[in-house]
Amino acid sequence: MKKRIAILGSTGSIGTQALEVV
Repeated sequence: MKKRIAILGSTGSIGTQALEVV
């Protein structure tokens, strides 16, 4: 989960979309 949060902060909106995909 930490990784997903890090991606969210790094990519922003794209990270949110990636969260849904993953």
